[in-house]
Amino acid sequence: MVFIESTAKTEEMRELKKHLGGSPGKTTTMADLAYLLFLMGDFGRAIDFCKKLLHIVPDNLSLTTKCYNIMGQAYKNEPNLALQSFENGLKLQLQYDPNDFYTLATMYNNMGFAHRRLESDKHLVAYYYEKALQMCTNIFDKNETDWGLMATILNNLVTAQPHGDHDLALERERLVLDIRLKHLPLSHPLIATTHATLSEIYLSRGEYEEALTHSDEALRIKLKYLPSGHPSIANTYSTIALLYLHKGDYEALKDQKEMSEKSYSKSLQLNYQAFDVLSSGGSSSSTHYELISFLYNNCGVIYTRLARLDEALDCFNITTNTTLQHLPDNHDLHGASLKNKGKVFTLQGDMSEGMKYYNLAIEFYNRIGLSSSVRMAQIYFNIGEWYELSGKKDLAIEYYERAVQMGTKNHKPNHPFLLQYTKTLDKVKSTMITAVSIEEAF
Repeated sequence: MVFIESTAKTEEMRELKKHLGGSPGKTTTMADLAYLLFLMGDFGRAIDFCKKLLHIVPDNLSLTTKCYNIMGQAYKNEPNLALQSFENGLKLQLQYDPNDFYTLATMYNNMGFAHRRLESDKHLVAYYYEKALQMCTNIFDKNETDWGLMATILNNLVTAQPHGDHDLALERERLVLDIRLKHLPLSHPLIATTHATLSEIYLSRGEYEEALTHSDEALRIKLKYLPSGHPSIANTYSTIALLYLHKGDYEALKDQKEMSEKSYSKSLQLNYQAFDVLSSGGSSSSTHYELISFLYNNCGVIYTRLARLDEALDCFNITTNTTLQHLPDNHDLHGASLKNKGKVFTLQGDMSEGMKYYNLAIEFYNRIGLSSSVRMAQIYFNIGEWYELSGKKDLAIEYYERAVQMGTKNHKPNHPFLLQYTKTLDKVKSTMITAVSIEEAF
């Protein structure tokens, strides 16, 4: 083992070595100790030890490769330096031992993670994760396969491509769950996370019952291993509430009024359970306020669906006040509350106030660079409703068509929003055709 100059810091490392290097045949290196520091959360000292070791033994490719990998992980708040370290490590590993598929899988996965943190092109991120998966599958002896690493890589591939091939995503995430259920305790946090990811995939496919099953399972696990007031539990309640809201929208679209009202009521109940969890936790972080705003916004949407408009407006006003005080001025909830207020005022018959808020929402999303987003499609649909209620069906059709066009770009064909846009457009068009036919008959 190589020791650096004798200091108080390295004396501590000498003591640690006595414990790490005690087993027969085991050689503990400074890289192992640097990794231990990393695991202890002492990132700065882990980086320092690695840098010193790189200076002392630059020709030891095995040790230097380890050091670069540790440094890449330790640069928690400096993604550019993390990427640079991972690149150096990968380059050396390919020179030193290109057949060590396990190590290469880890490195390619780390490269994908680094590019993801830097918000690089998603195809580049996916490329490195695919390379990592390829390295795992190159291990011929399946007894040597690190199934935990395999599951991590598969999960990273799924979550890095939220708008990719949903069938492939589902296949991969199911495999992740199978692996983790086989190798981890049933109440492990990673299993809860996997259920949550599967719920998102099923939601994107419009399979609400399956999505709810996995979200409920994620909640069951979190209630076992987290304190009762933990924000993650509140967040899971809000996620399930959102699923019931989407389910209610789909049922309303299918003219299943009684079922949709039950789903909306269930969503409202779950949102208030999330409020209860947050109030018992006593947190006041930015994440806490973000979730508070999100919950009030969703409650406002549900009250709007249930035609309880005064209660809806109260919720949206709280959302606005909370976001203005505690969230960045480009946060999506600012625009969402503007749009939703426009909807309430329109339904209350205050048409000028409704259009004012729709225009403010458009200005907001244009300002933050989301002029082609799902939110803008919703605003166009709401403006179409505004014109329809104002008796201007030609303008209503124009905005409904914009909503359909933009919704098609952002949603799968069976998404409730897109189905609603299309159904409403067809309905208004059919009434226009009927009116023309009647005029011609006379």
